Amino acid sequence: MNSLTVRELFEKGERLGIRQIAEPPDVCGAVERVWICQREMLGGCHPTIFPHTMVLIPSAIGAKYRCCSHRDSPPSLAYGNISCAALCEARRLPDLLLRYSEKTGIPVFTSSYHPILLKSRLTGLLKEKSLQAATVHGVLIAVSGIGILLMGRSGIGKTLCGLEVVSRGGFFIADDAVVLEAQKGVLLGRGHVRTRGLIALSGERILRAEELVGMDRIREYTVVHGIVQFIGNQPPDETGVRNGKEKRSVRRLIGIDLPCRHIVSDGDPRHMADAVLDIVGELYNARSN
Repeated sequence: MNSLTVRELFEKGERLGIRQIAEPPDVCGAVERVWICQREMLGGCHPTIFPHTMVLIPSAIGAKYRCCSHRDSPPSLAYGNISCAALCEARRLPDLLLRYSEKTGIPVFTSSYHPILLKSRLTGLLKEKSLQAATVHGVLIAVSGIGILLMGRSGIGKTLCGLEVVSRGGFFIADDAVVLEAQKGVLLGRGHVRTRGLIALSGERILRAEELVGMDRIREYTVVHGIVQFIGNQPPDETGVRNGKEKRSVRRLIGIDLPCRHIVSDGDPRHMADAVLDIVGELYNARSN
């Protein structure tokens, strides 16, 4: 049976529309199936829930939780089989669900999505896990044998940064849609079949990569050795970055752990490329030692 750990799901926060998470310590549950909560659960008539199930709570039921007094008991949702619960079309978790998470040790989060859409996205993640492949938004380049996935919001400058790195001796692999596949313990990256060999500039012009960088600067695929996540100037408590310094972390993609560096972007592709090349040098040295 295909499954994802709860932590892997939380790493997909943007894709799942996650807004707030109540994550007790030492969470180690897995999700194999997704079930949308029915109204009968509030009336004491509880259906059989199979192990490793994630429960999606529609907004109508969530509204009843929000109306509960702080003295009310937590909802009777968990029978040990539930690994996680999500309150759909909501921004904040009601106190009742926060107490439920504390009492049971089961993570709960809110999502901006309708339960049907959220279930579809979760089902897609489970299918991707079984195929050991996924498509992500980013720019994939390679320098000195080191594959780097540039990520960040649209318009932050990933494409121009990638082109700047290529102009300094790097290679272009993919822009916008990057297909990742886990093979024999490494992550291979390539361009999506529909956008392979194309580069989108500022979301308006789409040009062939060979016109911009030349055929000798293009590669079909690369092993991905690290991720650079570009972020805007946001408060330190949201980005983890202070005084212009990078945040170092590990990010798991399709079961592969990769070093990830969060870099504050000033929008200048030259400065962004400098930061990327510094990280490439760091990863290159780590592989050589």
